[in-house]
Amino acid sequence: MHDRAVAVAAVSYDECVAEIVGRTMQAVRLSQPRPQLFREADAIAGRYGRAAADVRGDIEARLRRAQRGSASVVLRHVRNRLRQRGYLLLQRWTDPLWYQPARAGVIAPSTGVPSTGGTRASIVVLSCNRLEYLKTTIASLLATTNRADFELIVVDNGSNDGSIEFLRELTAVGLVDKLIRRSRNHGTSPGFNCGFAFADPSTDFLVKLDSDIKVLTPGWLPRFAAVFDAVPDVAALALNLANHLMLRVAPRETRGAERLINWHYCVAAGACMTIPRRVFERAGHFNEDYGGPYMPDDIDYFARLQRLGYDAYYPEGTAAYHRCDLDGRIYDGETPAKRIARAQSMASQREWVHQYDRGERDLRVWYPKYERCRFPPNERILELE
Repeated sequence: MHDRAVAVAAVSYDECVAEIVGRTMQAVRLSQPRPQLFREADAIAGRYGRAAADVRGDIEARLRRAQRGSASVVLRHVRNRLRQRGYLLLQRWTDPLWYQPARAGVIAPSTGVPSTGGTRASIVVLSCNRLEYLKTTIASLLATTNRADFELIVVDNGSNDGSIEFLRELTAVGLVDKLIRRSRNHGTSPGFNCGFAFADPSTDFLVKLDSDIKVLTPGWLPRFAAVFDAVPDVAALALNLANHLMLRVAPRETRGAERLINWHYCVAAGACMTIPRRVFERAGHFNEDYGGPYMPDDIDYFARLQRLGYDAYYPEGTAAYHRCDLDGRIYDGETPAKRIARAQSMASQREWVHQYDRGERDLRVWYPKYERCRFPPNERILELE
């Protein structure tokens, strides 16, 4: 029984390796179709194959220890690990500034980054027990964005992994403008809504930045501002995720001076999702009514924007990484509980879209509880329930 399960696992494992390698090679070829990159793709495949072989023994041991047929459980684990390894290899190969551990003492604003020339944004980072990710996100943001163009607001959803101590250091030296500490994890939509509520009301843009994103393109904010000025029906922009394979093959269209990818093909807007104030006043907050911590906030927001007559895009010439490589190694990966909660949220979201179409729900989502949020004078840190 177990020997048969091991054989099945090994075959499926090899098939999964081949699939991920093929996708990685395709992505490299599509991004820069030069002969030397084909050789690089082959090298990636070779490294990937050796990495896969390293953990075959672990799979066999798991199956042999099982008391009942558990091949399907193990194979799901294997596929998740392979997906992470595939992204990691592509990321390491394409990013010359591969991740270096960041400390509060070495994070600093970059000089010489293009400025918007007066247009300012409120950038909100939301985090909960993701310190290693958070360090990379803040460091990359400061390295690629002119410090005069934005205020940085960090909302911590009840972390207990040292994130608060790290953020207090950054706040003390002025790298974080406002730190909001929540007593527990309220979920993604309430977290970003809270950050937007405490933003400077005079800023022109509100920006949603997930804490597992590495920003790569210097001067992305003035480019976004130029698109919004040139194309009034664009209601949201986000950075193009370099390790999201769907965005590498999605069709492009030219609007203004930029080649753009429509969110219609893939909504993955955690990388500096930027919303003009005028749009936010019309569309409102992120939807908090799904329940649970995993809320399809960007998907729901895009559905409402479309029905309000707007579009949303990723500028092709911008880049960010979704850093998923620590999931399953330092942090819990895609656990069964997370998958169930995410599936429930997505099912609810589909029904909500139908309700938007039938006119049963207002396209503007607004929560009066955020209307009077103000930071106390001369304070940079705020403790909330």
